[in-house]
Amino acid sequence: MTPVVKLWLRLLGIAVLTLIGGAAMYGIIYAPRFFKVLAMLVLVLGIYLLYLMVKHWLTEISASRKNASFTEAEIIED
Repeated sequence: MTPVVKLWLRLLGIAVLTLIGGAAMYGIIYAPRFFKVLAMLVLVLGIYLLYLMVKHWLTEISASRKNASFTEAEIIED
């Protein structure tokens, strides 16, 4: 998978989680009591999924930096 496709998929994931969060906030404000509880659970689920996505993204970035090969000139400059 190319980096451009990965970036678009990440942006799509953030957009979907934003929609889920917005719908949950709308439900918390305007829904009857039972649905407010359900909306709160959906909001917590959306936040947890966002946390997992960002954690995976940062893990992938750090793993790619560990495997990067540096030239001798780059090491000397540091």
